[in-house]
Amino acid sequence: MKTIELRNFRSLIDTGVITLNRLTVLVGQNSLGKSSFLRSFPLLKQSLLADRQKPLIWYSPNLVDFGSYKEVLYKNGKDLDISKTKDNIGESIEFVFGIDIPKNFERDIRQWGRSLSSFDHNEVNSQEVSVKSGTLSIQFDDADKFIAIYQFLDWKWEVSFSGMGRDERPKISVKVNGVEYSDMYFSESIFGRKRIVPRLLRIHSVSNKKMPQKSSDLLLGFWQNNVTYQVIQKIKEIQFGRTNEETVIDITKRLTSLVRSREEFNTEFEKIIAPHKLMKRRVYQTMTEQESEKFVEDLFNLCGLNLLSDINEMVNDQIASYFENVQYIAPIRATAERYYRRQDLAVNDINPQGQNIPAMLASMRKKELKQWNDWTSENFGVYFSLESMGNNDSIYLTQLNEKQNIKNNLADVGFGYSQILPILLYLWR
Repeated sequence: MKTIELRNFRSLIDTGVITLNRLTVLVGQNSLGKSSFLRSFPLLKQSLLADRQKPLIWYSPNLVDFGSYKEVLYKNGKDLDISKTKDNIGESIEFVFGIDIPKNFERDIRQWGRSLSSFDHNEVNSQEVSVKSGTLSIQFDDADKFIAIYQFLDWKWEVSFSGMGRDERPKISVKVNGVEYSDMYFSESIFGRKRIVPRLLRIHSVSNKKMPQKSSDLLLGFWQNNVTYQVIQKIKEIQFGRTNEETVIDITKRLTSLVRSREEFNTEFEKIIAPHKLMKRRVYQTMTEQESEKFVEDLFNLCGLNLLSDINEMVNDQIASYFENVQYIAPIRATAERYYRRQDLAVNDINPQGQNIPAMLASMRKKELKQWNDWTSENFGVYFSLESMGNNDSIYLTQLNEKQNIKNNLADVGFGYSQILPILLYLWR
């Protein structure tokens, strides 16, 4: 994930696109929404860690508490100038994520297609996706409206959900480049763990009466998929009597595994049908220029429709991977205590208030502890040590001095050190 944008989120009507660099600093006047923006990251993390009926979980005792949807919506939905919002989303909260397309995305889809049958055919040359990134926008309200809009290459998918968390099978509307398709996909009734958008599954309901006689079970599944069946039917519009079913399905397989721009898709389509001269003649000679362009455009949209499930999985994986690694340090951390009851916990994450810092220091191996102390000594002139007394631990701060090192219990050296310790430990890790 490379960018993020928030709209109608607390005091933020529209953040604009914010690039997430290795170090991103927010600067601004009080009450502009800097903290709200930063706290949206643990908000997404706590949501993605659980199965849920709504897109986001507004409260978690371990991370952040936003109250409720109505408390988060910009100005509680009052006096909202819709003309200033993009796409007139009105009383909806919107997140826009900038996503990278993996280099092997098309290859992975092609591997699936290759396993469908043992037809002998010339492979379309795999190549890296020409456009490296795209976006996912999610828009939702406090009822059951949820819209996911994906934009990659020359495809724009818009998926509208209603009845999430309520109906056994939510109602779904799918558009590709503005063209609406029905009865192609269904979804789970909840927002599953590690999913910002519910899983989308292709509907398989087409009769197998016209299947080639020597069809494998996998090929049967390919044929019964409603989406690819529509591509097959489209290819059949240019089929001649001498073109058999296997050839039509082979062409369909190769087209539906392409992840290309519209221009590149046109080029690959012409290559794929080149050996079938009568089919090529029908598209590029018998049809008018407008009819030919419309035919290829319909194929492009249908192939994009077929990719929707794979795009959705790829986007969910990237977003979940990013936010599960978010570490949130609250503005005010816990003050240092003189003694901490030992718990013998293996701690990997610092909690927002830093109460588990003693347990984290106690769970470090000797080599790690030395590296940590060397790092703080070299860069800040101090190091922190954990000393045990019975069932209790204490954190000591040693300030390095040319004449004499000064060692004190962290509870005795003032508020500042207890506040900076969780941040230093996070940066070092």
